[in-house]
Amino acid sequence: MLLTAENAVAVADSYGLLIGSPTPTVSDLSAGGVSNAVFKLESESVCLVLKQPLARLRVQTEWRIDRVRIFREAEGMRLWKSLVARDAVPAVHFVDKANYILAMSCAPPEHRNWKQELLARRLDPAAARALGIMLADWQRAGGDDDLPRKLPATDTFVQGRLDPYLGDRLRGRHPSLASALTTLSAELLANRRCLVHGDYSPKNVLVGEEGSVCLLDFEICHFGHPAFDPAFMLTHLVLKSQHMPRAAGGFIALAEVFWDSYTSRLGRWLMPDQESITVRCLGGLLLARVDGQSPAEYLTDPGARRRVVDLGHRLLRNDSGTIGNACRMAAQCANESSLRT
Repeated sequence: MLLTAENAVAVADSYGLLIGSPTPTVSDLSAGGVSNAVFKLESESVCLVLKQPLARLRVQTEWRIDRVRIFREAEGMRLWKSLVARDAVPAVHFVDKANYILAMSCAPPEHRNWKQELLARRLDPAAARALGIMLADWQRAGGDDDLPRKLPATDTFVQGRLDPYLGDRLRGRHPSLASALTTLSAELLANRRCLVHGDYSPKNVLVGEEGSVCLLDFEICHFGHPAFDPAFMLTHLVLKSQHMPRAAGGFIALAEVFWDSYTSRLGRWLMPDQESITVRCLGGLLLARVDGQSPAEYLTDPGARRRVVDLGHRLLRNDSGTIGNACRMAAQCANESSLRT
């Protein structure tokens, strides 16, 4: 069954979620997304979101991800609520395994999408700090011996991240980096130590007052390498520093706050080589958001794209880099652009 605006109410009603409620209005939340059909059902007494993954993503190139990712998402949401922050993730109401449908509670209505806040240059360090702390708590809790059994597979991570971001397309466009990209992908699969969200980025964060945050989209959740999630978040902050070079200082400051709060909270759980791998992963992901299968839609300026590619090259080749140095390099790139304009 294909989930649509026409049948979403009937699906929710079949699970008893609308008993005693007036018929809810249905809003299509799929606009702008590439991987799911998403509908919001809302009445005076009920607010639900129904989500069904697409097998083929809505992008120009062929990109398929197994629809079982919706089951991983449900498990990831339950784990986050139980291990990290109960109020920071919507509640799972039901999973329709036959039709790959997940129903969850709505996010707090007063929360705002952090990506849109950042693009509007509303830069809140409290949100960056909260996200660093939560990620560290997630990784520390993810050391439980029973957790690999709950999220054992990495197939959706390969299909949704490694292949489209760091795979053949990117290696073909940057042949001098093919070996480094292959090595990075292998490292991310080999050293599996903690829970990984897989899409830890501003578009999946809703921010409220005083740094409160709500986290969405656990589709790529798996037990994997601790460098991936921090590198993924840092990628988005660095990209925006090059997209808006005159505001780069603010974005770089957010990156530093995020990393400092994350590492301080992680403490002795920080792997000896984790920072250098995070730097190389940041480099690979920066390249991917220009030349991979999922380019950043707002990064259209040729100069900004060149700066991101140059920075990605330098970071990916750096076997002993630090996030502090990476941030300084990003700031320098943006500053040189500002001086030319």
